Amino acid sequence: MMHVVRKAFLPKALMVGAMLTFMVTSCKNGETEAEPSVPPSETFEMDYESFPSAEGGRAGREETEIAFGISAIAVGVWQTLVGLTMTIPVAAFKASVSQDPVYIEEEGRWHWNFTIGSSNTAIHSCNLYAQVDGQVVNWEMYLTREGDFSDFLWYTGTSRFDQTSGSWTVYRDPLGNSRAFLEIDWTRDTDAGTGTIRYTNIDAQDNNNGAYIESGRVESTSEFDTYYEITGADGATTLIEWHSSTHVGRLTNAQGATFCWDTNLQDVDCGN
Repeated sequence: MMHVVRKAFLPKALMVGAMLTFMVTSCKNGETEAEPSVPPSETFEMDYESFPSAEGGRAGREETEIAFGISAIAVGVWQTLVGLTMTIPVAAFKASVSQDPVYIEEEGRWHWNFTIGSSNTAIHSCNLYAQVDGQVVNWEMYLTREGDFSDFLWYTGTSRFDQTSGSWTVYRDPLGNSRAFLEIDWTRDTDAGTGTIRYTNIDAQDNNNGAYIESGRVESTSEFDTYYEITGADGATTLIEWHSSTHVGRLTNAQGATFCWDTNLQDVDCGN
C-alpha cells in the first residue's frame, strides 16, 4: 500500500517542481525584459531658470547689489560654457521621453527610434538603446545627420531602474575630434522633492577640464533650500545658496567670505 502512495505522489512532485522552475525562469526573463522608462529631463538638463532673477536684468539693478550680481554671473558662465554643446543632445533626450520603444530580443535591449528637427532646422535621426542589468539600466544614444555624420554616440549613461540616481556622459565634436566632454551625475528623491545634478567638464583638451557646477534642492524647511556649488579647474569653490520662495540668498567665495542679499536681491549684512 505504501508503494502505491509513493507512485501516485511522484508525478505530482515532478509537476510541482516543473512549475517552480517555470516560475523562476519567468521571473528572471521578466526582470531582463522589463521596459525601462527614460529618466526625466531634470536628470540631464540643469534648471538655470530656478535661479532668482530681477526684472530688467543685471543692468537694471543698482551696482551695490554685488552678492546677487556675482552669483548670477558665475551661473551664467557655466550656462554659456555647456549651452552650445548641449543643445542637440538635450533636444534628443527630451524627445525620447515621449516615445515608445520596441524590444530587440536577439540583442536583449530596448530601442527607441525617432527624429528631431524640422524643415527649418537640421533634422537628426535618433537611436536610443537601453539594456537592463538587474536594477541598473545602461543607455546609449546615437544621432545621425545626413551628409554630416552617422551613428555618432552622443551620450551614454547608467541609471537605477527606480530612477533614484544615475549618470550620463556627453560627447562633443561629431564632425572632428570626437571625445567625452561632460559627465552628469544626478540623484533624486521624489517623495522629499530633493535631488542634485552635477556637470563636470571631463574634456582633457579643454582649459576648464575638472571644473564642475552642482545644483541641488534640500529640505524646504532649511534656511536655504536650493544651491549651486561651482568649482573651477584650479579647485577654487564658490557656494551660492538661496530659498526658492523668499529668494533670500548667500554667496560664499573661495576664501570663505560671505555676502548676502534679501528678498529684493539687495545686499544685506549676513549677520542680520
